[in-house]
Formats: sequence, structure tokens, C-alpha cells
Amino acid sequence: MSDVLTDAYGAELKLGDTIVYPVRRGSSMWLQKATVTGFVPEKNWRGVEEPRIQAEYETSVSELTSWGRTTKFVTRKVNLSALKNVIKYNP
Repeated sequence: MSDVLTDAYGAELKLGDTIVYPVRRGSSMWLQKATVTGFVPEKNWRGVEEPRIQAEYETSVSELTSWGRTTKFVTRKVNLSALKNVIKYNP
């Protein structure tokens, strides 16, 4: 694994950076924004070590309770292996 990980455009990725990556569920597609929390080397199906990005993002979850519907925010964790699809987010 190289010492420096880069996104699809060659920007260096560091801990705490905000990234954007594509998500697909069924026929729906969208971009998800997340914060980088770590880098982990992992072996792919060929046995070659590849870098993986660990990231977290917040999302809202609706719950039905006895006094009505409430919305809370939860943190989701993801592991991203397709670095060619990750883009550093610069607002």
C-alpha cells in the first residue's frame, strides 16, 4: 500500500477529510457525503493488498412511537474499496 491515498482527481486524502462517493440501491443512484475516519489495507479476491477507506456519515431515521413519529440522527460506518469513485469534497 502506498503512503499517500488520492481520490479520483489526484487530491490527497487525510483523516477528517470530507469525501463524496456514489451509492446505488436498485434503480436509484445518489451521492453520499462522509468523513474519513481511517485507512486499512485489505486483500482483494486475488490476494493483492489494496487500500480501503473507513468513513462515517450521519443520517436521519424516523421512528414511530406511542406519542407520534420522531426523527433522530444516527452515525453510519462504511468501508470503501473503489477509490476511483471517491472524490474529496471542497465546498
